[in-house]
Amino acid sequence: MMKYLEKKQEQNKAPSPCLPRHALPTTATPSPICLLLEAIDHIKVGSYYEMDHSKLPPRTTPEQLKAVRVVMVSEKGALKVALRFPSIHSLHTHITEGGYAKPLAKQIPALNEKYVMPAEMASEVLYRRIPPQEIADRSNIWSFWAATPSATNSQRISSSPSPAVSGEVMNRNVVSKRVHAGRS
Repeated sequence: MMKYLEKKQEQNKAPSPCLPRHALPTTATPSPICLLLEAIDHIKVGSYYEMDHSKLPPRTTPEQLKAVRVVMVSEKGALKVALRFPSIHSLHTHITEGGYAKPLAKQIPALNEKYVMPAEMASEVLYRRIPPQEIADRSNIWSFWAATPSATNSQRISSSPSPAVSGEVMNRNVVSKRVHAGRS
């Protein structure tokens, strides 16, 4: 317990990388750029992340990005984060060609799409870092890479009658009208 407290005190004494070591008192608020750097500190270049699509701006997000669930961070700066991700065509090719039979370096689909987003958005959108073992185990599964339709889309789809059901109901109505027409 004593070593833990000593470590904690040392960490508190260590200067913040965003604050100069000589000028600012400890009550000074960090600059917005420092806050941004801290917000994206958990994001690592070369790592794969699961995205929270609800945090993406609906109007400015490209459809290609909306279609995938897993992305790789290819670059990270103070203000922007670059993502690489597979296109639907790349996913289809990877899955149908049996990625499991490929050499180790080719076991993921080609990350042939790129998107650059503000660092602040990336800190919210990239919510779960995917461990390498999970990527190795699930890289040949479509649902691992592809996003599922949003809740609003699935509600809209489920609330509209399917053609098969509509046709069946329509057939019953036509048959019942014929029966009624024959009786009168």
